[in-house]
Amino acid sequence: MVSNKIYNPKIGCEDEFIEALVQLKNGPNKGKRDIRFIRLASAEIAEIVNYESLEIMMDQQMTGLE
Repeated sequence: MVSNKIYNPKIGCEDEFIEALVQLKNGPNKGKRDIRFIRLASAEIAEIVNYESLEIMMDQQMTGLE
């Protein structure tokens, strides 16, 4: 199961933004197979997370809402 998000950092701050995201996303990695950040031509940053299962992804999302 893949989840993705799009971020729009300030122009000129993209590298620092990605570094901060990597540190933030190195937290609980239960069920995550892979996390990637891709810089798009529009200067936005795409986050792509590959989870082991839909259930794990939903649990992570529910935990984030609490």
